[in-house]
Formats: sequence, structure tokens, C-alpha cells
Amino acid sequence: MQGTPRDTQYLCRMLIPPGTIVESNPGSSITKEGAARMSTWATALYASAAACSQRCCASPCAVPLAAGAFAGMTVEATLFPLDSLKTRLQSGVGFRQAGGFRSIYRGVGVTAIGAIPASAIFFCTYERMKERHGSVLLASITGEMAASSVRVPVDIVKQRLQSGLARNFAESLQTLWATPGRHIFTVFRISAARDVVHSGLQYPLYEHLKCMAAERSRCESPEDLPVWMSATCGSAAGSASA
Repeated sequence: MQGTPRDTQYLCRMLIPPGTIVESNPGSSITKEGAARMSTWATALYASAAACSQRCCASPCAVPLAAGAFAGMTVEATLFPLDSLKTRLQSGVGFRQAGGFRSIYRGVGVTAIGAIPASAIFFCTYERMKERHGSVLLASITGEMAASSVRVPVDIVKQRLQSGLARNFAESLQTLWATPGRHIFTVFRISAARDVVHSGLQYPLYEHLKCMAAERSRCESPEDLPVWMSATCGSAAGSASA
């Protein structure tokens, strides 16, 4: 990409020591040595970017891992107040006793941090299984089973903080550590079954809606859809599967 003269002058000032004078063109501030230095730095920068791109392409999980981690953390942090209210409404001690509308962000740090590995594991597993076996249903079920190994302990800690059964993260973690393994396994089975059914409906429907939208928009593939259209398909699939 060719830059403007102003951009070129700015790069020259950054790369070449001040006070240099061009022998062949008195109106310029670039010498032959400065131009050579700029070319060397640009070549090194291009080589570094190319090597980074090759490493990302060589690792097929890199993009799903990063995208899934960021998306999961953002969604959990944004919707956390609604999740807190839902947990307190479902609490056996009652909504007001569980905290009511007070401190609805209690436990958001645990949730956001826990969503990073859980979402990364899910999307990496989902993309790999879909690419290898060609089944969206199998990919979504496998992804949820893998992600539940991280999500379930995080949910237990989060819900204790939301419902006021633990005053802080350390106390909630101690309670989790003292919880019998059979109880955690029971929670894992219930949570995994719920999430597997949800994802088993959501992601096949999501992929189907994207294919329909791509066909109507005359896109070559569903991956070429605009972001807003893909988001609309995801919202419709999530609402239907909920």
C-alpha cells in the first residue's frame, strides 16, 4: 500500500536521525543511508508479520480460541446483572434474602475470568469437530461437554456469591473445595445435559439460518455474510433454542 507524501515524511523523521541532508535532492530529508535503513526496517517488519501470520495459520485452533475467549468474556460480563437477578429469584431463601437488587455485580470477576477458558475450549472443539466430521450437531455437543468441565465449577462459585451464601471469592472457593465430589458430578450432569440440549438446537439452527441468508443475499458462502446478518441469525437461533 502506497502512503501519502506526508506519511512518508513522518516515517522518515521517525527512522532517520534529525539533521540529515540529502546530497542528491536538497529539498528532501532522506539520504541514501536513511533510505537503506528504512528499507531494512520495513523488510524486517514485513517478515515478522508474515511469520506471525504463518504461525496463526499453522495453528487452526488459534483463531477460535482467541475469538471464543473474547466473546465469552464480553457476553458474561454484559449479561451478568440479569443472571444475578435470575439466580436470586430461583434461590430457596427468597429474592430479598438472597440480596434483591443489591450488589448485582458480585462475582462478575469470577464469571468473566472463567468464561475465557470455557468459551475458548468450546469454540476450538466446535470448529475442529465440525471441520473433521462435518456435523454441526456432533460438534456442538462435544464442545459443550468439553466446556462444562470448566463452566460447572465456575458456576458453583458464581452462584454462591450471587445468592449471598459466600461473602467473597475465597470463602466460595473453600466451600467448593469442601463440596463432595458426587455433588459436583451431579451438578455437572444436570448442567451438561441442559447445555448440550441448548447447543444441540442452537448451533444447527444457526448454521441453517446462515445458509438461508447467504442464499437469499447471493453470497458465495455463509462466511461472507455481513456481521449484522450473522448476528441476527445467532439471535434468532438462541431465542428459539432457549
